[in-house]
Amino acid sequence: MSAASTPTGTTYAVRDSVTMLRRNLTHMVRYPSMTLMLIGQPLLFLLLFT
Repeated sequence: MSAASTPTGTTYAVRDSVTMLRRNLTHMVRYPSMTLMLIGQPLLFLLLFT
């Protein structure tokens, strides 16, 4: 086995990041109301307290 074929820490970090991104995007598609609340609540507070 050569050194080029063994995964490094960076490879694991990129792979884990892609996995988490895919999970978060799937969650956003399944629960759109939660996504809207995440965007809407700070805007509502901004308008309410300015």
